[in-house]
Amino acid sequence: MTDLLAAVITLEALEAGELDLFQGRALHALFLNLVQRADQTAAANLHDADALKPFTVSNLIGLRSEGGKEAAAPAGALLRWRVTVFEAELARLWLAQVLPALPEQVTIGGLPFAVRGWTADGTADGWAGVSSYAELVRRYTLSERPPGPWINLRFASPTTFRSGGSHVPLPIPGLILGHWLDKWNAFSPLALHPDMRAFAEQEVVINRYDLHTEPVRLGGAKGQALIIGFVGQCSLTVRNDDPYWRRIPHLLAAYSFWCGTGHQTTVGLGQTRPVTR
Repeated sequence: MTDLLAAVITLEALEAGELDLFQGRALHALFLNLVQRADQTAAANLHDADALKPFTVSNLIGLRSEGGKEAAAPAGALLRWRVTVFEAELARLWLAQVLPALPEQVTIGGLPFAVRGWTADGTADGWAGVSSYAELVRRYTLSERPPGPWINLRFASPTTFRSGGSHVPLPIPGLILGHWLDKWNAFSPLALHPDMRAFAEQEVVINRYDLHTEPVRLGGAKGQALIIGFVGQCSLTVRNDDPYWRRIPHLLAAYSFWCGTGHQTTVGLGQTRPVTR
């Protein structure tokens, strides 16, 4: 059963124009609109729920700026948009109804784009892929030999956390693994031990990093909100060699490919994937 979906949709600009560099709010709205076309009740539930949301969207991948707040989008430019879903019913809806019936054209930031195709095949696009909670559990907890102590991560879009009422643009292990744990336990049929958060705070440390901060302006009904996030690569080390506690951080790191990391992942922040050094 597929309950973890990452799909990459290819879009072609039909007219030349300029876009705000970060289109997270518009793409969040487009996600909900596509769900509504397939199932109005599912869209209403996603829109109204105050709880954790079982999806992420990326910014437009390939949109570039020369240092300003806006980016040029020449006619014919091909951009990619990544959508992830990590709840069984919503994943089935996207695979069976939303993706096969994508509209021929969408509007983002006032510019028209033609939908040129999509893939959920990880061999066709490294940011795409399907799996299941059961498969992740099998791969990371039932293998004969536990994994090594290192977890290598790439944060492809600005990543930050909300803690104590403030933004924290730092890869603090307890915040990273705690966020993944919350989403796993909210949507997986198999809950993980809540002590994982305390374990991460005590036994997982930053090993090395190549990160920089990057500002994001999120437009909304109340105007522009400036958020600072970190982008780049970071390695964590699990110091405890107990087989169970060594496996679970690796399981959650693999899950981050679908669930993202940190604050505002439904509007483009926190796009994450495990990598090799």
